[in-house]
Amino acid sequence: FAERQSSYNKFDMPEQIEVMLQLMLSLGYVLLFGSAAPLIVPLCFFVFRVQVQASAMLLTECTRRPFPQRMAGIGVWCDVVQVLMAMGVVTNGFLIVHYGVAFAGTQITAKLTGCFLYCILAVILRASINDLGPMRDSAVKLLEARRNRVLQVLTQKITEGLTGVGSNYKTFAGHARQAEEVEAGEW
Repeated sequence: FAERQSSYNKFDMPEQIEVMLQLMLSLGYVLLFGSAAPLIVPLCFFVFRVQVQASAMLLTECTRRPFPQRMAGIGVWCDVVQVLMAMGVVTNGFLIVHYGVAFAGTQITAKLTGCFLYCILAVILRASINDLGPMRDSAVKLLEARRNRVLQVLTQKITEGLTGVGSNYKTFAGHARQAEEVEAGEW
């Protein structure tokens, strides 16, 4: 397996960025122009599906296994999506006031006011929807509790190995609904 992997191409940072960039281009098109061409949304969903499947095939069959290293994650891409969403709200507001029947023949100040009010309404709706649902899923809390439990056990074992004395340390603070099961080691 290792010999076969050595003949494959690398899948380093530039390749990872290229794969994510393809997804962001499709998402950006939907966020910016989805209201003007709603038929494009299912097509972009299809592009996402094909891209994810192609990436899975690429990673499992055609490239070397990436070397495990600590990365910053996809946090920067989340910022890109936030910017695209904000630009999409402004673009949709512009399209509504420029091509909408309600604003036909109105002055520019009315159009600017309409676009501004649309953007404010979108921000208020997004904030209220975020407040309605939980920001963190219970599965995420459970995974964090499991990770904390593993770190606790590893720390305990390392301490026992270094000092030769068993520690009786029970400071597990789980936030999951099954945190008791994690603490009892039943996960």
